[in-house]
Amino acid sequence: MFERYCEAARRTLFYARYEISLIGGPAIETEHLLLGLLRETAGLTRSIFSTAKLSYDNARAEIESAGSNRQKVATSVEIPFSADAARALQYAVEEADSLQHKDIGTEHLLLGILRVGDAVATPLLWRYGLTLDGTRDQIRQLLADGLEPSWKAQRTRVMNPRDQIDAMKLQLRQFEPLANAGAENLIARIVQELEDLKQFFN
Repeated sequence: MFERYCEAARRTLFYARYEISLIGGPAIETEHLLLGLLRETAGLTRSIFSTAKLSYDNARAEIESAGSNRQKVATSVEIPFSADAARALQYAVEEADSLQHKDIGTEHLLLGILRVGDAVATPLLWRYGLTLDGTRDQIRQLLADGLEPSWKAQRTRVMNPRDQIDAMKLQLRQFEPLANAGAENLIARIVQELEDLKQFFN
């Protein structure tokens, strides 16, 4: 399903999975995907969010206030996509095809979320002025202006993704001798999440 997803789009899905471990819930929803997009720095979405003045902190606060008493889930538990999130992912494919883009990037994921009108994340985006047609036009204009899309931005990286993940794991391990028991557990969970992330990359 994710063969066409560029590195930045795959990272977004990983971030979404991480968000549900922080916020809670039985499935990955569109709001988790949106928070994943807001964590990602590659591609046109960064410019779009900046123009709309939509930040990760703002979105996180709104999402948490809208969904109280969500049960937290362990990072090791397999979490499915909700029906709305699955629709957003399918719409992302359709948006990429419509724009004649071979790769699926964060830009297409944003359009996919906007097409799921009855999901939690979509009204949030509307409140910041991000509509489906307007965002699609903005993406076309940014590409015409020469801004680098997410699927090209990931190709400029010097180190391949799996090596980068291993490097991050090594850096985290260096903190273990200084950590207390709680921090050690947190490091172990993050290291496992990083290891799980490697399956998305060749």
